This record gives sequence, structure tokens and C-alpha cells, in this order.
Amino acid sequence: MKILIIPNFNKQNAWDCTQRLIEKLVVLGCQVLMEDSLAGPFLPHVVAGPLNEQLQSCDLIFSVGGDGTILHAAILAASVDKPILGINTGRLGFLAQLEPSQLEQLPQIIEGDYTIDERMLLKASVYHEQELIHTGYALNDVVISRMALGKMVDIHIDCDGRPFTNYRADGIIFSTPTGSTAYSLSAGGSIVDPTIHSILLTPICPHSLFDRSIIFAPDKKLTVSTREINNPAEANLAIDGVVVDGLYQHDSIVIERGERSAKLIQLKNTDFYDILTQKMMMRGN
Repeated sequence: MKILIIPNFNKQNAWDCTQRLIEKLVVLGCQVLMEDSLAGPFLPHVVAGPLNEQLQSCDLIFSVGGDGTILHAAILAASVDKPILGINTGRLGFLAQLEPSQLEQLPQIIEGDYTIDERMLLKASVYHEQELIHTGYALNDVVISRMALGKMVDIHIDCDGRPFTNYRADGIIFSTPTGSTAYSLSAGGSIVDPTIHSILLTPICPHSLFDRSIIFAPDKKLTVSTREINNPAEANLAIDGVVVDGLYQHDSIVIERGERSAKLIQLKNTDFYDILTQKMMMRGN
């Protein structure tokens, strides 16, 4: 079995965890793959190569880091329809299935004793003067926010081509059910079971007493247009926490369900609600 490891060595303990992970996988008879730029210290125990080629040839993908690392790796995994396992060396690790102290469960995974939890993705398409200039995918969320301190952004939203609503707010969050426990939750949004495929809209500090989160069916196409923006430094678009571009006045962003899903490896002795309870208790400490 070929296992591609995608680590984030900026996270504390990620290096040690990766080294122990490689050692255990080799003992289990796996071929360990790693991107050229990261593989040097682990040779000859890993096979180095271009990331695109290794994504195509691997059987499973292991991400070592925090939730941000898992989000990045999950989009890569979805692009080649490969299952992914998150190993947490960050703080919360809501998307992770294993902690560094739980690597003894690796034989269970290598033997195929797990289930696949398919998580929907969001696709964000950015248009400037009706020309498509960027397409990105999110496992957590797509966020449009005002950059200038003390100002708000004016946002108009169409649903399936029909006018739906306007917001004047610090920004707006479109999240998947997976992302409902992330930024959307902090902004007052609902927690959505990841098996209920949907698109969650949550305004950020709206200038209204009555704006609440809205849950859309997964087949809806939401088109967002920005207003009263004088230059792209005033508002931006972030996909899974990564700022991809500044927005111009009357730019439009189409939010819809992605064509593929992220396949998260789920150990059979874990449950979303168990993880939710455990991680929310950690967040409260």
C-alpha cells in the first residue's frame, strides 16, 4: 500500500510525529511517499517525487498538522478522489481522526477497518466584469469580508438567479456542514450534522436585529455581488482561511456545491457527536 504523507512542520511536534509515523508505516509494509521539498530528512525511508504524481499514485493520504493542514490536504485528496486521514498536531484538530499518541491504531487503517465519511465541498467561482478569474474549493467555508476597520460591506445575494436578500455587515460566511463548527459557529451560526448536505449562510455582525443563519439545499446556486467598494484593498475573498483575492465593485462570486466530495477516513469507534462533545469542551477551556 502506498501512503502519501502531507505534513506541516510549522506545527509543534509535527516533525516527531511524522518521523514516528514513517517508521510505523514501513514496519507495516507500506511504501511511504512524500513531496520532494519535504522528503530529504526522511530518505531513504520515503519515496520522494512531485506532489501531483504522488497524489495520482497513492492509495491513502495522511495529513500531519492542524485543521488548516487537513483542509488543504483534503482538497488535494478530493481532486484525485483519494481517502484522507488527519493526524492532529495542532490545537483543536476537529477534523483529525488520530492524535500523535494514537498511532498504534495504524494497523486498523492499513487493514481497511474503517469507513469513509464523504463531506461535501463548496465551489466558489469569481467573476470580474463577467469574466471568470478564479475558481476554488472549500471543505469549511468561503468568506467575504470588509478589510477597512470600522466599515461594513454591502452584499446582494441571488438564489438560483432570483433576488434573495441584501446584507450590510462586516462580511458573510458560506459554509459546508463540516465548516459549521468553524468560523460560522463563532459568528453565531448553527451546527449542522455533516451527513445533512446543505449550504449554510451566516452574516458577520450584520447591521440588523433580525439577520440569522440560513440553511439552503445543496443544489442551490448562490450569486453574491459586492457594492460600494472603491478598491480591492477594502474587501476580500477567503477560501478555507486563505485569502485568494481582493474584490472590486460589482464583482460576483457564485457559490455552489462542488463536483466532488472529500473522503475522510472514519475509525469505526468514533462518532461525529462524540467528537463534537470532546472538541467543544476543549474549545471552552
